[in-house]
Amino acid sequence: MHWRLERQRLALLLDAFLTADDAHRLATGSTPFRVELPFGMKGAPAVEIDLPDGRAIRFRGMADRVDATADGRHLVSDYKTGKGEEYDKIAVGDPTKAGTTLQLGLYSEAAVQLLGAVAAEAHYWMVNEEVPFPRRGYPWDAERRSRFVDVVAGIVAGIERGVFPAIPGEWDSWRNTFGNCKYCDFDDVCLRDRGELAEAKAAAPQLAVRAVLDPAAEAAP
Repeated sequence: MHWRLERQRLALLLDAFLTADDAHRLATGSTPFRVELPFGMKGAPAVEIDLPDGRAIRFRGMADRVDATADGRHLVSDYKTGKGEEYDKIAVGDPTKAGTTLQLGLYSEAAVQLLGAVAAEAHYWMVNEEVPFPRRGYPWDAERRSRFVDVVAGIVAGIERGVFPAIPGEWDSWRNTFGNCKYCDFDDVCLRDRGELAEAKAAAPQLAVRAVLDPAAEAAP
């Protein structure tokens, strides 16, 4: 009985999403072009990001879907099953959200580097009956790409220097843990005062390398 009800729910969800998909393609004048686009795997070239110091970082992965328009634009979609509240303002401010959301930049670069897109944009697309299938993302432009490269370079520098600071996030009283720890298998065995410890270490000179990830936070008193 449970499976029959769940199957019916999924069928209704998919039917509603197809309607949203029709509306999206009509509004953008786009046509599905690629699905499960690989980069750096399955024989496809990697996405290569040149760093300011002359080195290059290569990424691999797969983009869920790429649509193309008649004028050469490529629209990359990454399906998500959540409500997408954490991506509501991703189109304004820092496109990497302090280095925590690199996907859209990588997918945009994959469209440009592998498919020859004259312009690209990438979005998270929420497939959830509780929200009206919103798309959260942005066009890929020079300013966002510059920020993306700076963040990747900062992450590389931190890894090379062995800087892996714990960033538990804000306390979540409903889940009785920290925001960044709620899905971690080791949450129960970690120190309960990890938040205070992270705050106490934040000004340590060894962690200066991570300032590029969130300049606003580092500049705050």
